[in-house]
Amino acid sequence: MVDRFFWGSFAWNDTVIYLILIKYSFDIRLMNF
Repeated sequence: MVDRFFWGSFAWNDTVIYLILIKYSFDIRLMNF
């Protein structure tokens, strides 16, 4: 059960980081243009 919670939180963090990187890249494009 601990492993399931660990991997669940890991996947959640990975998704949040992925979304933040997408927003950051979009902000850079808006700043460049």
